[in-house]
Amino acid sequence: MCKFDRKNRLVDRFNTPIVKNTRSVGTPNMKKINGQEFYKGVGNPIIRSKMIKEMKSFFRRHIKLASPIGIEDYPIKISLDIYMPVDRGMDFDLDNLSWVYVKAISDVLVDCDIIINDTVEYITNTGECQFHIVEDSTKRKMIINVFKNWNYES
Repeated sequence: MCKFDRKNRLVDRFNTPIVKNTRSVGTPNMKKINGQEFYKGVGNPIIRSKMIKEMKSFFRRHIKLASPIGIEDYPIKISLDIYMPVDRGMDFDLDNLSWVYVKAISDVLVDCDIIINDTVEYITNTGECQFHIVEDSTKRKMIINVFKNWNYES
């Protein structure tokens, strides 16, 4: 006899979840972030939404520690430095990756009250992303740079 538990999983009479593929249980389901898929609307919209939610959650843990930007420091520009090994990073267009990150980061900056808003009144440049090749994945990192945009002319 089978039934559903409180987490809405199908379980046997011993309350052990019944799974179709036992080799995948407990294994994270990893998906490569591909801005082109977001841009074209390819794939399941629920999965795309989940990916964005997870990215924002990850960024939020780090961004919430930053100090708010003072009103005198607007407008700002956001740039990224991405450090990845060649074997993981050379098969994509950098702009396909960076715009997805910048959008998630700017939303989180607003959510965490680091910046007032992510409109063009406050962010006037998001186009810079520098790729750095590193030896291995232990040196993998991303640096988010938020600066006053001194080159902005209104």
